[in-house]
Amino acid sequence: MNVQPTKGTNGFTAIVAYIYFFPAIIAYRRNNPDLFEIALFNLFFGWSAMGWVGALVWAHQITLRKLVAYITSGSHCDLIKSTLRFAVTPTSHRGSRKISVRSGNHATNF
Repeated sequence: MNVQPTKGTNGFTAIVAYIYFFPAIIAYRRNNPDLFEIALFNLFFGWSAMGWVGALVWAHQITLRKLVAYITSGSHCDLIKSTLRFAVTPTSHRGSRKISVRSGNHATNF
């Protein structure tokens, strides 16, 4: 008995695979350094809705390296640097280095 797949089965399988591995595809397109881990997580836990959504969120997370590169590039860099310079200033307290955070008229030492 020779069983032939029905017309359109291959297309349906491709669509289901694309949806299932969508988080890994997003991680690949965003050049996420955790691509391998995201793909493995997606492979083993993507069958559950929570695992699939978790992999999708993980794939969309911006990495610290990209965030620092974004902050330090462009015209907004001077504004951010001056704001950080004003808000966070190092102070000395009994010989140890402390951070003073200014908020309005108040200063808090950490």
